[in-house]
Amino acid sequence: MRKRKILLIGGTGVVGSALGWELFKNGHHIWFLARRGRDGRSAKERVVRALSFYGNNVNLSTPQVFEGDITLPNCGLSETNCQALNGIEEMVNCAADLGFGQTRRQSWQTNVGGTKNVMRLACKLGVERLHHFSSAYVCGKRQGVIREDDLSFIKDGFHNVYERTKCEAEILLRDKSNNHFDTVIYRLGVVIGNSLTGAIPGFAGYYAFAQAFSLLRRRLVAQVKKDTEPFKQVGIKLEGNNLILPIRFPCDEKANLSMMPLDKFVKIFVQISAKDSSKGLTFNLTSKAVSCRRLFELILEVLDIRGVSFIGKRDYKKSEGIKHQVLLKLEDDIYKMAQNYLPYVFEQREFDVSNVKSVLSKYRSPEINENQVRKTLRYAMRQRKNRRTGEME
Repeated sequence: MRKRKILLIGGTGVVGSALGWELFKNGHHIWFLARRGRDGRSAKERVVRALSFYGNNVNLSTPQVFEGDITLPNCGLSETNCQALNGIEEMVNCAADLGFGQTRRQSWQTNVGGTKNVMRLACKLGVERLHHFSSAYVCGKRQGVIREDDLSFIKDGFHNVYERTKCEAEILLRDKSNNHFDTVIYRLGVVIGNSLTGAIPGFAGYYAFAQAFSLLRRRLVAQVKKDTEPFKQVGIKLEGNNLILPIRFPCDEKANLSMMPLDKFVKIFVQISAKDSSKGLTFNLTSKAVSCRRLFELILEVLDIRGVSFIGKRDYKKSEGIKHQVLLKLEDDIYKMAQNYLPYVFEQREFDVSNVKSVLSKYRSPEINENQVRKTLRYAMRQRKNRRTGEME
């Protein structure tokens, strides 16, 4: 296998660190560009720490790390550092502002302005190919079949600035008049933990729902144990380790999500990125669709919560059938904790993978089974518990 010379941008995040580890351990020549940490950690310390999550069978003192920031000209690199990067053949951009609640200016600065700076740096360094990580949910409010080559989503609108700015970045990358290199775009589904172990270094997306229910459970269990009677009156009680919680949660019966285990997308990326036929294409790296209701049922199962019922969009936030303000307040609490992600529990999509199949002839979209989901939820809950108690796993 030919050893490639790659500059990886954003190697401290969930996606970037997973890719960096895979490429690094397979002997490719990897240079990392990363920001100095807000806590004062150097870029090198942050990269080494991120890679250390995956193991220690590679000498982590050897990664070559440049401190930079994609929101700055030349991505914050000095002319001397740019010269040191001469000979780079490819760039992989995993840097992004993932916030849903950011202002448009904040999100644009990284996701669009930052992409412009990455493109300019790619031109300056004379790279042959730029690999750019996007989201399958750049489709915004579009439902039904989401095609890989489609970029007409702006007319349908978006749920948040993250979706919009990631879509604008793709449009920018597909404007060939600006590019002197080949661009490959990878649209990731909702990232979850390793398909075998459930392990993942960070928690967002689907995990936000689990966190919301976990926080609510912990609070209620403490309160019920302290004074059972007021809660018994509204049907909230403990039965063994189970919390009986008769509240409603919004989720349409046909709504679905497309996910991607951390280890699966890394392997798919390595295969696609090595193929000349991938040049200029966009790839939906998504699983077969998974029922949102079943995904929520698995969260409740893992957290030992019983009694939650599901309601459709028409009944969302209506008070009929709920006779007590305590339950309405609990529903409102869970809605607020998960509000950035609630739009996705009302929608149904199928992500086309024609381009993936054209490059990888034997490709089949990964299927997410329930045991994988249970493992990654248990892993997340265990990590959160350890962080609260100060333990190390």
